[in-house]
Amino acid sequence: MMDKSWVHLNRVTDEYLVGASNFIKIAAKNLGYPHKMLCPCKNCRNLSHQEMSIVYEHIVINGVDPTYTIWFHHGEDIIEDETDESLNDGEAYNLYIAAYGHDENFEESAQPALDDEWKQQVNDANSHLYDGCTKYTKLSSIVALYKLKTMHSWSDTSFNGLLELISDMLPSPNVLLKSMYETKKYLKKFDLQYEKIDACVNDCCLFMKENKKLENCPNCGASRWKVDERTNRVKKGVSAKVLRYFPIIPRFRRMFRSQKTAEELRWHFKNKSEDGKMHHPVDSAAWDLVSDKWPIFASDPRSLRLGLATDGFNPFGMISTQYSCWPVMLVIYNFPPWSCMRKENVMLSLLIPGPKQPGKDIDIYLQPLVDDLKMLWDGVSAYDAYDNENFKLRALLLWTINDFPAYGNLAGCTTKGKHACPICAHNTKSVWLRHSRKFSYMGHRRFLPPSHSFRCKKLWFNGKEEKDPKPRVMTGRRIVEELKNFVNDWGKSVKKRKRGEGKAKRDVDSQQIWRKRSIFFDLPYWEELSLRHNLDVMHIEKNVCESLLNTLLNSHDCHLLMQQLLPTALRGLLPQGPRTAIMRLSVFFNRLCQRKIDSKELMELEEEVVETLCLLERWFPPSFFDIMVHLVTHIGREARLCGPVQFRWMYPFERYMMTLKRYVRNRSRPEGCIAMRYIADECVQFCSGFIKETVDVYQRQERNDEDVASNSILEGRPISKIILYFLFLCNVTLYLFSYNIRHFNYLCIVYIYVLSLTHTYSMFFLFHGKGTTFSVTWEKFGEHQNVEWWSELKKLNLNKRG
Repeated sequence: MMDKSWVHLNRVTDEYLVGASNFIKIAAKNLGYPHKMLCPCKNCRNLSHQEMSIVYEHIVINGVDPTYTIWFHHGEDIIEDETDESLNDGEAYNLYIAAYGHDENFEESAQPALDDEWKQQVNDANSHLYDGCTKYTKLSSIVALYKLKTMHSWSDTSFNGLLELISDMLPSPNVLLKSMYETKKYLKKFDLQYEKIDACVNDCCLFMKENKKLENCPNCGASRWKVDERTNRVKKGVSAKVLRYFPIIPRFRRMFRSQKTAEELRWHFKNKSEDGKMHHPVDSAAWDLVSDKWPIFASDPRSLRLGLATDGFNPFGMISTQYSCWPVMLVIYNFPPWSCMRKENVMLSLLIPGPKQPGKDIDIYLQPLVDDLKMLWDGVSAYDAYDNENFKLRALLLWTINDFPAYGNLAGCTTKGKHACPICAHNTKSVWLRHSRKFSYMGHRRFLPPSHSFRCKKLWFNGKEEKDPKPRVMTGRRIVEELKNFVNDWGKSVKKRKRGEGKAKRDVDSQQIWRKRSIFFDLPYWEELSLRHNLDVMHIEKNVCESLLNTLLNSHDCHLLMQQLLPTALRGLLPQGPRTAIMRLSVFFNRLCQRKIDSKELMELEEEVVETLCLLERWFPPSFFDIMVHLVTHIGREARLCGPVQFRWMYPFERYMMTLKRYVRNRSRPEGCIAMRYIADECVQFCSGFIKETVDVYQRQERNDEDVASNSILEGRPISKIILYFLFLCNVTLYLFSYNIRHFNYLCIVYIYVLSLTHTYSMFFLFHGKGTTFSVTWEKFGEHQNVEWWSELKKLNLNKRG
């Protein structure tokens, strides 16, 4: 037994200082004199390794964590004792074990004995809410109420009032907590907290490791602390910029302490597709490449495969357009497809503060995350509740998911200028349009087979035959070779440019490809991966649709218009050539976005979309071909390598960032609000996973929940009735104007009014403010339409009045 009598003394006394010093010496001896050890102070709580001197300082300044009573992290022997068997059964006991269990010695036969304090905590958690209550305990009632608070975004004041009212309603005496402060204090033992790391205001460095004790940036000299803008007085102790890091290793460990979650994390190992089609990233070539290159990693079904996503958002809505906060999120692809991308399984790892976006300096903020990813590649100890054994937990980052500007920030490449395509790189074909003042990216005939007829057609294209071969794809090894002598220059310049320097810099930037060597190449496996950064299909589809319509629409509207409505709406309005090209492009996106895809069909799609882009080159002006149109060439290949796009696009992360935006209550501390609310949600989700058998914690029924057992979640959704109605409207409109009316430009508004009870439809066409009603018989209209969905419309049994 290690001496613990000094822990409860005043921390300024000599006895406390001597006790802390002896603890460091004994712990170092027990652990074999390591360079670092786990810090048991109240803030670190054995979640981070620190040097011996730092651990001593933390113990003296913060004190020892009172819940850490058996010092097994520091070599103290576990004394077996007969525990109260009633404590070993029950959800509260399992919850405490999951929250405080040791990952290196967490076996059923050698569980740590419950000391008096722990026994008291478990007994207190299991106490009935009031005398005679058999359903709710103190713990379950707190978790149930706190979950309601987090789900419905109640304020602390309203929650205080609710607790006081319920406590007054319950029979006396009762054990319900009566304030928000008491609730937070009670549940704090179950959360994982986060780390605050000071950062340079110019994004030059983090004040950690060798810079931890500095008060000025070693690169630009900026103060670590806030500076008053009027008086230039330094507010020492008040950080100018703070990065919030949510350590991923303890969170991964905690996931495996839940039997249900640990079982779900094995789903990928025995559920690989057998029909030759890709339903999930586990069926992809990129997944197989990892399994082939690192068989030891792949042999354990508990090895985690991750995806990383990041993007900026304005936490203030429309109030301010100058603030950009950047969350860095992780998803785990071990989960089954119906839960892989759910909000509950998106893990917030970093919260990069505003007001300015980090740009290429985002690598500065990714340092703590990459350090943990390197540790996870080597393996860390963890306990598996499903198999009831200790194991080596390992993880690998498969790829990143971003929109195109963020792609450049993470990959370190340019996303504009002469060489804007990161896949073609030096072989990107671009032309500067002098009057449009932008680059045009054409020359897609070189992606065609050498014998393709389009290569010889001069008059259709630029008057020349295309003899260039298909460009090689930039691999990780080629990038490492090109950047082996590249020196990163971090930070944002504060110097003002002289007249003429801006144009010169733009000319140089347009020729450059690489702006930095990405920090992800510090991961030992990164250069070997077949695909490191994903092109986001959501934003590509959106931008291509906007280019076609020359209007601003949100992403969801573009997704629907591009795949289902645009081909029908353009029928009869454009000549056959451009209309065919647009319809082929729409079909490409529709087939690409299916939930179940065939790799052989994707190879055909890759060839077809190149032909489609060539047809667009024939009919559309050069200004149409911005970089987003060119990237359509490459997204088919990425789907063939990595599987369905639903696991690699920004839709779920955009929705998650909307959730983070709703967390902001204090507009002067947006990142602090987000961090505290995320910790609260994480704590409630963890606790409710253990107490759900005792009490059915309230779950809000989502309106758009899908039937998981239904094949439709994998097979893709059929066109809904509303879409059929809209398609019917579009075709009726075109039919009327081609059959009766010759002046289509006079159409101002098309309005369809639906009476759902009587199934009556009326279409009104307004011309110069004067309403005129036209009608057409259902059967006659159907005779003129050669579309597949016409039979579906006839099945709806509508009142046949056009």
